[in-house]
Amino acid sequence: MEKKKERRRHPRINYSLVVSYRLMNEAEIGDISQSANLSHGGMLLTTNKFFPKGTFLKLYMKLPSARKKISLVGKVVSCQELTRGVIYKTRLSFYNTPQEVEQMFSQALGEIKKHKGENV
Repeated sequence: MEKKKERRRHPRINYSLVVSYRLMNEAEIGDISQSANLSHGGMLLTTNKFFPKGTFLKLYMKLPSARKKISLVGKVVSCQELTRGVIYKTRLSFYNTPQEVEQMFSQALGEIKKHKGENV
């Protein structure tokens, strides 16, 4: 069977990373979850509630080999219910990422790919 051609601008890496998130206009962390995959442009995250397309979430995560947590803004691309009213598959694209954070994220993705034996 022929492999499906990747259409995404930034290929995904299957990697579980602990992520804290909250709505942009809220002060307290909404929940803690794990990523299912990552890329330079976004991530797939499981969430405990539905977020409409276009919702902005503040994300906090500790990257491998990083000394401190980074924060990013994710814009919801889609949100699909997996378990009725309990678990949602939330696709996010990163939004207005500072260059310093983007470089740290890019370096971490390179390290993850190398560790997993994938082409960088």
